[in-house]
Amino acid sequence: MVPSGTGVLSAVQPSRTEARVALGAALVPLAVLAGLAPFAKLPLARVEAFIPLYQAALVMVDLVTAALLLAQCRVSRSRSLFALGCGYLFTAAMTVAHTLSFPGLFAAQGLLGGGAQSTAWIYMFWHAAFPLFVMGYALAGPRELTRRGAAAGMAGSIALAVILASLATAGEGLLPAIMSGHGYLPAYHGVVALVWLCSFGALACLWRKRPRTLLDLWVMVVMCVWLCEIALAAMLNAGRFDLGFYAGRIFGLAAASFVLCGLIFETIALHERLEVAAEERAAHAAAEAASQAKDQLLAMLGHELRNPLAPIVAALELMRIGNPEALAAERQVIERQVQHLRRLVNDLLDVSRLERGRINLVRGRCEAADLVARALEMAGPIIEGRHQRVELDVPLGLVLEADADRVAQALCNLLTNAAKFTPPGGRIVVRAAREEGAIMLRIKDEGAGLAPALRERLFQPFVQGAQPLERPHGGLGLGLAIVRYLISLHGGRVEAHSEGEGRGSEFVLHLPISA
Repeated sequence: MVPSGTGVLSAVQPSRTEARVALGAALVPLAVLAGLAPFAKLPLARVEAFIPLYQAALVMVDLVTAALLLAQCRVSRSRSLFALGCGYLFTAAMTVAHTLSFPGLFAAQGLLGGGAQSTAWIYMFWHAAFPLFVMGYALAGPRELTRRGAAAGMAGSIALAVILASLATAGEGLLPAIMSGHGYLPAYHGVVALVWLCSFGALACLWRKRPRTLLDLWVMVVMCVWLCEIALAAMLNAGRFDLGFYAGRIFGLAAASFVLCGLIFETIALHERLEVAAEERAAHAAAEAASQAKDQLLAMLGHELRNPLAPIVAALELMRIGNPEALAAERQVIERQVQHLRRLVNDLLDVSRLERGRINLVRGRCEAADLVARALEMAGPIIEGRHQRVELDVPLGLVLEADADRVAQALCNLLTNAAKFTPPGGRIVVRAAREEGAIMLRIKDEGAGLAPALRERLFQPFVQGAQPLERPHGGLGLGLAIVRYLISLHGGRVEAHSEGEGRGSEFVLHLPISA
């Protein structure tokens, strides 16, 4: 019967499920009331332990509820929450007075020195004043609560309870007689009707409150059950210690417990959310640290690998100048491997710069045809070495506002990737067109294709498809990640399409049109 809070109970909007649960919690007591109403006057034995046990439980529930609500007020500074918290504080004080004044419990006329009417009038004051606090909760404005106002409000709630209890005991002679022994006098029914109307008025104020929060729903449930308590324990029964008396008191304890249970569940849910948030922060911090360590490693590795490349290239050039015919085949092998290593180092450095946001675009007007031509020039050696043919369908006039070097680099990576996976003698198709308010550049190959599972993570760094141990295509799996980074910097996106393994792939660049 208690909602599992997903937010702050006093601020979150109720879901449909929570609204249905609250409606059920209100309808069940009404159904029980309808079933018990014909038997409310059935006399039962006086159980001496019932009153002190019931009242002690009620005081504890009210005090804990008041403490939780007032504790929330320290953070939210909400005047409405404060009014409700003071209401529970008031009911706890009135419950104590009601217990101490109950005839025959601790003394023949109670311990507070009242008379035969004292307990009944304390009950009336108690059940008439709490709905007024609920009205204050429903009608309170948005103005923040001050510390001085909070202290005055709590002191005033206790003082009101003391004044009303004193009026019902020391001033009993000033009040009309409503009890005769444990039975009711005619004036009693008029007084209890006014008390019942106070609760109905509080329920009406809650119903009109907008926007309605989850706490509003459960306070409405409280007032519904409160009305059932008054009906059974003070209107439909004949006096004390009949079925209505006992059932009404049980309804009263249930009514006091709804908001407490909601606050407890809210607190539990809040602790769970805090634990999850703490775990997420720790995981995020660990991931950030790992990412920074990886970036530092990539930058250091690229730098340390690039340093020995320069003297190797210089030595090869000196060997070629000194004796072009000497060890020509061996030099070609070394040159190819040096070029391959240089591409790997450049990829590592590019990924490091991109992930750290250290690449600045130099934008300018450029044509798609020129960008494709530059990319083909860079990827030409591998395409020619594999005797592949390139079919172009790139019309003139497709103008971009972009960094020509970086877009050409992205196209070169895609062309190199297509050449690696297309069989020797195969075909690569490059097309460009204006579609959907963007320039579409498509590179289609006749290679190994893409498995669906691979396609979802293809543009992540170091991700590659399955390759044999000899790794004929080489690379670190960074080319496509660099493409995604560079195109996203331009406000575009890249997509990969494939009809399946062994059926080729198509990569599509979406780039904004020049203004």
